[in-house]
Amino acid sequence: MDEIDRKIISQLQADGRTTLEELSKITGFTSMGAKKRLENLLKKGVIKVSALINPSVLGLFPAIVMLEMESAEAMQNVLDRFEECPRVIQIFKTMGGYFSCNSDAGNGKCRGNAERSRPLRGMPPSDSDI
Repeated sequence: MDEIDRKIISQLQADGRTTLEELSKITGFTSMGAKKRLENLLKKGVIKVSALINPSVLGLFPAIVMLEMESAEAMQNVLDRFEECPRVIQIFKTMGGYFSCNSDAGNGKCRGNAERSRPLRGMPPSDSDI
């Protein structure tokens, strides 16, 4: 990856709908040259096309829920339990004081997820913060 790739990526992060013409001006390449660079980044998996939701339009309120786990087994149980939950956008494992963190785009009803997770073995109720 070189400076041209970085410029393309930076511009697309700022505005994912940037046209090839605009990318050509930023890179100094022709539109075809910018297109080839873009296709190469996509082909190599350096970048990917995705859509982000606008939670406020949908009436959702994103929340980060951090859970301190007593063991790797307990953490895996929580991960398995929330894996298919349609309200969970992403689950991350972290190191340090907290071993599991999930991001919930709930509609103000985060309490339901917290209550569902509290009885899981290996997670003390007092260590669950929302």
